[in-house]
Amino acid sequence: VSLTLREMTSAQQSVALREEQIDLGVSRPLGLLGGIRSLRVYREPLSAVLPLSHRLSEATAISAQDFNGETLITYPPVEGVYLHDLILGLLHVHNVSISDIQHVTQTHSILALVGAGLGVGLVPQSAERVLPAGVVLKPLLDVDDVKADLILAWRENTDNPACALAISHITQALGDATWLE
Repeated sequence: VSLTLREMTSAQQSVALREEQIDLGVSRPLGLLGGIRSLRVYREPLSAVLPLSHRLSEATAISAQDFNGETLITYPPVEGVYLHDLILGLLHVHNVSISDIQHVTQTHSILALVGAGLGVGLVPQSAERVLPAGVVLKPLLDVDDVKADLILAWRENTDNPACALAISHITQALGDATWLE
């Protein structure tokens, strides 16, 4: 078995799976795609990301309302549709009015731009593992029902025997993975 890792957005993985350029993908949910199977392997809350100089950087937790009037640095509506829609949906439900939006594809780019003082963001909690200096991550209040999923995806008709073995090992290791259709 040969393993080659390639960094791609979820949208790029979707195309690569359909075009048989990759056998397995770890991504945010891809939506309904014919011929693609998926398994939720991780679910996590969103966290607020703020520059250290922000008025709320010392707060214990942040509410969605605290984003009123802020510049939001977030995922783009095409390349990062899942997280984009999850975040903007959350803000919409809480009647938050953003002053401006900047779109970047990767979480580390959001963290860097927030650290440069260009705005605030909402990112999956796992971003705490790669937090740059000058940035703080804060839990969100009153959004327990909003979680970001991470999935394992593959072609339904794959002929690569290593895929079935990898899926089996991952399913056993996780124990609580959820099949998605």
